[in-house]
Amino acid sequence: TVYNRPGRLPRGTQFSPEMLEAMIDQLDRLIAKYNSSDWETKLTAIRLVELLAEHRDKIKDELEAIKADNRELSDTDILGPEERKRRMELKRQQGTSAGDSGFSKEALGQTNETKSEYFMTIERDMEKRRKEQEKKDALALKSLEEKLLKEAGFVD
Repeated sequence: TVYNRPGRLPRGTQFSPEMLEAMIDQLDRLIAKYNSSDWETKLTAIRLVELLAEHRDKIKDELEAIKADNRELSDTDILGPEERKRRMELKRQQGTSAGDSGFSKEALGQTNETKSEYFMTIERDMEKRRKEQEKKDALALKSLEEKLLKEAGFVD
């Protein structure tokens, strides 16, 4: 489950409205794709659309709550490029030096490291699974080739 994933993001991490809107756009795109006539007979596609729509609705609710509460995001939250740019400009206007973003090195390091570690762990796991599947496929293909050669009489 999500809760057992290695490198999981720290509890309490929030997404900026910009990031939530990007998620909603992607979910809308996927829902439209798998809700099309090409997929309407596939039970997995129908179920996927249901799950994606449910997830999209939860994200929309979160987005509305953030906008209504006017929540304050921290430097360690997941911010979109526009929000990061806005914050950096605000820090510059408040008198930070040109080479300093105004964010604490601790906060930046934790954020980048935590997020990078999370996605790198997932990528390593996916790569490991892909290689294992390739090995299984290669063994199955070799076995099938040997069987067909025996049946054809080419091998004793």
